[in-house]
Amino acid sequence: MPDADKERSKEIYHTLPVGKKIQYIFQYYKIILVLIAAGIGVFVYIIVRTLHPDPETILEVALVEAATPMGDEADVFDRFLAAVRTRVR
Repeated sequence: MPDADKERSKEIYHTLPVGKKIQYIFQYYKIILVLIAAGIGVFVYIIVRTLHPDPETILEVALVEAATPMGDEADVFDRFLAAVRTRVR
């Protein structure tokens, strides 16, 4: 009997006007369509950010279990922070 129901659904679908067909498809595939659109959006965002990086980004650093810099290295970092602070104001 499931084949008869499937054929009946196909007949009903083919008799629907275009607007109702779109509404029918959207009703059943809404989540998939939203996920596909979100995936395309993330992909485009990554490509655009890769090709056109933010010119105002000065430094992005992640330090994990890093020791505090000593000697000349600390001086370079302090000068960098001073430059950033004056630029932000």
